[in-house]
Amino acid sequence: MEDKRQMYCERCRKAVLIANIKYVPKPDGTKISLCTDCLAKTHAYIGQNRPIPKSKKRSSYRCLRCKYSFKLDTTGETNLKCPFCGKDDKVIEDNITVEKLIKEVDDEDFVRFH
Repeated sequence: MEDKRQMYCERCRKAVLIANIKYVPKPDGTKISLCTDCLAKTHAYIGQNRPIPKSKKRSSYRCLRCKYSFKLDTTGETNLKCPFCGKDDKVIEDNITVEKLIKEVDDEDFVRFH
C-alpha cells in the first residue's frame, strides 16, 4: 500500500508525495523541506554549514533626532538614514566608547567641583 499523502516543497511550492520530500538543514540551524527535484538542483549546498560572512566595515551611527543607535555596512552604496525615523539630516557616526564616556564624565565632574 503506497502512501498518497502530499506536502508542499518550500522552494518550488509544488505538491509532491511525502516520500519525495527531504529535510535539509540551513546555515541558521533551521530546516527546509525540499522535493527531490529541488534537492538535486541545490546538491552543492547540502551538508555545508558555511558561516554567514560578516562585513569587515560595519560602522556605528546615531540619529540625533530620535536618539536611535544602529550599525550599517558601508562597503556598498547605501543611503545613510535612520532606520527608526527615516530622516537623514541628523545622523552622525557614533564612535563613542565606554572609556571615552567615562573620561568625559570625569572631566566634567573635575571642572565642576574645582
